Amino acid sequence: MARLGLSLKGVEVQQSSGYSVVPEGTYNVVVGKTEFKETKAGGAAIVLGYKIIDGEHEGKLIKDFVNIQNANPEATRIGLQRLKTVAFATGYEGDDIADSDDLLNLTPFQVVVTVKDDGEYKNNNIKAVLVTRDVTVKKAETKKPATMNKPWASK
Repeated sequence: MARLGLSLKGVEVQQSSGYSVVPEGTYNVVVGKTEFKETKAGGAAIVLGYKIIDGEHEGKLIKDFVNIQNANPEATRIGLQRLKTVAFATGYEGDDIADSDDLLNLTPFQVVVTVKDDGEYKNNNIKAVLVTRDVTVKKAETKKPATMNKPWASK
């Protein structure tokens, strides 16, 4: 135990994450923030912050925790499927994401949000990512110069 002897009187609480709990509903969003997290079990996740772009809750961020590496292969599959769906919904082109920030502030899309209340805390849960693009239409493949496949080359 550490004895601190500190007084916090007069100190304001600051919500550092920027994430908010919003009422259940469907929201128009863009990916406004991304964070890489190691999970307690030693896996990896990306936390996507969906920024609401209109309405009463405009500017608020909703957290979506997406497993990208998990000991359970099914959890990994579901997480990667969610990430691919979000990337597709944003208009991101390609099958490779070099950096999660590549998804920031692209085409708006919709998410369906529910509220989980465990009696002590309320959290938002992303029930669905709604894709407005036609998933059956494939873009015509074009030949890319060899330098486009090198991460150090400019885009």
